[in-house]
Amino acid sequence: MARTLLSLLSAILLWANLPGQSDYNLQLLSNPFNSCGSGFNDVWGFEHSNGKEYAILGTRCGTAIYDLTNPVAPALVIDVAGAVGTWRDMKNRGNKVYIVADQGTFGIQVIDLSNPGNIKTWKYRPAASPGDTLRKAHNLYIDAMGFLYLAGSNFNNGGVVIFDLNQNDSIPPIVGYGPNYYAHDVYVNEARSLMVTSDIYQGVFTLSYLNRITTPIEIDILATQETNSHFTHNAWTTDDGNVVFTTDEKTKARVASYDISNTDEIIYLGDYTPYNTLKSNVIPHNVHVKDHYLIISHYSEGVKIVDAARPGNLVEIGSYDTHAATSGFSGCWGAFPFFTSDIVLGSDMSHGLFVLQPDYDVQVGYLEEV
Repeated sequence: MARTLLSLLSAILLWANLPGQSDYNLQLLSNPFNSCGSGFNDVWGFEHSNGKEYAILGTRCGTAIYDLTNPVAPALVIDVAGAVGTWRDMKNRGNKVYIVADQGTFGIQVIDLSNPGNIKTWKYRPAASPGDTLRKAHNLYIDAMGFLYLAGSNFNNGGVVIFDLNQNDSIPPIVGYGPNYYAHDVYVNEARSLMVTSDIYQGVFTLSYLNRITTPIEIDILATQETNSHFTHNAWTTDDGNVVFTTDEKTKARVASYDISNTDEIIYLGDYTPYNTLKSNVIPHNVHVKDHYLIISHYSEGVKIVDAARPGNLVEIGSYDTHAATSGFSGCWGAFPFFTSDIVLGSDMSHGLFVLQPDYDVQVGYLEEV
């Protein structure tokens, strides 16, 4: 079988960076101290209406918010106490931050950062039925239309629950339910009104069409697809919704790509695992997509940036290792890439927040069979 090298020089330059070099094209700007000590978890970022960028870090104690006006020296704005535990997730809509935890009884915790000098917080615990209130959830997502999606809560057997922030962004009503089985993670693609759930215990991702005009929201399941290690942890799509990337939270699992342009015929395209730990017990955690790049939190391997312009031929172009571990469930939990400034936020379970400057201006060469 002949092999075509599309760009020999750029491929050689890229290859020279990979083996044995864990940190490249991601520069550490800061790693601020947090008094909670350890047990850090997910990270998110948002741009305030005042133009400032903020980091939101999940800690064992609650949620820490940092002003990134000077990313080399982030300023802690507030530590908000929350359910004590090591699993937390957060997203924002405008200047309000919404937080859930796998432990405790906080329900949805809301932080109003409209006025950073006078921050307000509260807990929202709606009732689904008499005697049953929302206590906890594993994951949440907020779409561009203002709907908030919970996954892995104590409602709906852990299936997706949808809230409408447009009606009330402080105490939003429930306006829809997904299938009543556990979803570990939920994401919504706007271009196709497509909800993607990572159904970890079934080892599949599920694609559903959302009719967000109706109340309650109508959900039409289109397809399910097994993932490579049958332990589907999270998923994120390209902007056009035609390709989905998945992680399986198991040793030796790979970040995989699938063509979902035709939901009647899903096609496996390819996968990625860090080159210099190819045969080791490393574990991918979460993947996000920015433009044609994957930004991956890869536990012991740290933050990885992968060029996905050709989703069947994924090429690592940047890396920063946040932890000395070489395998297992230690190290980088989350990575957030969506700031206008291109700054990437990472979270390490032991070492907290990492503020990183990526270099996306990398020429990539591909080896492909023809």
